[in-house]
Amino acid sequence: LTADHPTWCPGCGDFAVLASFYKVLEKLNYPQEKIVTFAGIGCSSRFPYFVNTHGGHYIHGRALPFAAGISLGRDDLHVFVFGGDGDGYSIGGNHLNHAARKNIKLTYVIMDNFVYGLTKKQASPTSPIGTKSNTTPRGSYLDALSPLTVTLGVQNVSFVAQAVDWIPEVLYDIVRAAFRHRGFSFVRVIQRCPERSEE
Repeated sequence: LTADHPTWCPGCGDFAVLASFYKVLEKLNYPQEKIVTFAGIGCSSRFPYFVNTHGGHYIHGRALPFAAGISLGRDDLHVFVFGGDGDGYSIGGNHLNHAARKNIKLTYVIMDNFVYGLTKKQASPTSPIGTKSNTTPRGSYLDALSPLTVTLGVQNVSFVAQAVDWIPEVLYDIVRAAFRHRGFSFVRVIQRCPERSEE
């Protein structure tokens, strides 16, 4: 299942998500040629490089509509989309709502570390009030977006879950349940980020 060696920072929560994904694919014994891993831009969006399946990258915030097209065109595939809080809740936020509303058969995993980690800690939509960064030097003044509240409010949403990267058993159970769901499954993973912990 493994392709390239992961290049995330030591201590990054993305490693736990990747390990859970590998374990799900191994336990369910799903053929690799029937899996698509897709991503946008950001640390978490490096996923397709590390998984030996079909997959690819798309432009920032737009991975979900591209992956939806793949899923709609090939019902025999299971499509996974991986992204971060910046990619998924900011520029791609509206795509999340519409994919959930249409109940397209795919799994969207957003790894939420509350910052744009790849570009060195700019505030993201889920950054807590007061978060200081190079884009918010005086501290973020907006309340953090609540992804579960937003997603649960979407008409026709059929699977919404949340896990943390430091409890691998629960993370595995949730990713497995999302994988087996026949409609749109959304998983938010709250994760540790070494870039953010330097505050």
